[in-house]
Amino acid sequence: MNIVNNTKVFSNRFEVEITDAMKDYTKESFYYEVEDMDISEIPIEILQIPFILNILPVVWLSGLKLSIDSIDKNFYESIKVLQKVFQSMYPQVKFDGELSSENIVDIKFQTNNNSATLLFSGGLDSLTSMYRHIDENLILVSLQGADIQLEDKKAWSRVHNLVDGYLEHNKNLSTCFINSNFKTFLNHKKIKTICSLEWWGNVQHGMGMISFMSIPAYIYGASVGYIASGYSNKFKDVSWGSAPKIDNNTYWSNFKAIHDSFDMNRQDKVNFIVKYKAQHNIFIKPRVCFSSIGAMNCCKCGKCVITISGLLAANANYKDYGFDIEENEFIRSVKSSMKENKFRSFSSLLSISLWKEIQDDIKSIEEYNHSKELLEYLTWFKNFDFDKQHEIQKKVAARKRFFRNIEKKIVSVFRGK
Repeated sequence: MNIVNNTKVFSNRFEVEITDAMKDYTKESFYYEVEDMDISEIPIEILQIPFILNILPVVWLSGLKLSIDSIDKNFYESIKVLQKVFQSMYPQVKFDGELSSENIVDIKFQTNNNSATLLFSGGLDSLTSMYRHIDENLILVSLQGADIQLEDKKAWSRVHNLVDGYLEHNKNLSTCFINSNFKTFLNHKKIKTICSLEWWGNVQHGMGMISFMSIPAYIYGASVGYIASGYSNKFKDVSWGSAPKIDNNTYWSNFKAIHDSFDMNRQDKVNFIVKYKAQHNIFIKPRVCFSSIGAMNCCKCGKCVITISGLLAANANYKDYGFDIEENEFIRSVKSSMKENKFRSFSSLLSISLWKEIQDDIKSIEEYNHSKELLEYLTWFKNFDFDKQHEIQKKVAARKRFFRNIEKKIVSVFRGK
């Protein structure tokens, strides 16, 4: 059965009506809109790439054998490689579904040698990739529907303003703003019945977001697209939805994605940004927070705290980087959160390593220009036992699982199961 019932192409919008074969795994039609770009002349084989890459893992996991009218030749080869990669990453899950086509088309578009796309959230990772490739003609691809919800217009406006701020200081940058329901069109409740993995983190987010570079790449003639690494090569064996073996095997037509800056850990990136800002005296205000609404940095969540602490370890003034909180309030908030075990990132050894990277980078106190209060904070941070905090969170998580399981058993007894 064909996976697509119908497609609609407007001047800047593409819609896919999905076949009944996938009705249990989807809640609505798939769509995306590209702001201020006419996509009506782009080949269907390119237009449908975002849809395919976001539903493809569901097809694999469902075990269904589906087809599509036509598909780009290189893209068809890529998805076969990706299926094998996911199966090797998660051998406990069967990825045995299939998407085929009898009409394999060799799509080629004219490319510009020094043009590249970059998925750009404004976070530390994508900022690092932007400045590492600033000599290329970069198209910054910002995506609403990932961490910025589709209904959050205020946050999306702030993202626009943030990206426009970088354009003012870097004349060789271009932008592409896309909004899509690529996360919400899926029926996650149903998907959980066939997949034990954490869907966004373990499966969808890498190739799902890469897929949207297909449109600006075709329009601007970019043969390369960068997705910034969230972890360093120290964790090369960790199974995660955005990794070199996934991202570097995602390609179509004459375009190839690249998992970028895997050679740098998070504190390396902080140091790189601080040095770059000092050398060029430019606007750098990362958007790292996922806890607050409106795309602002709350300055109190784990992501904000780890970034501010990293900036302090790099001898930088964190207020110059868009973190609007007074020193005493910041210190009091961090110590309170540590004491009350509020940071969820302590539950993972992978995330604990990001905090310990800062500890390893803290220099002799005499080398810093900070206030007395911040110097005392760095000394406290340097000596904090993150491994102990990790053990505490493991016990808390185990206790919660224990009581949840008891609750489920009680409920099942009363329901007569």
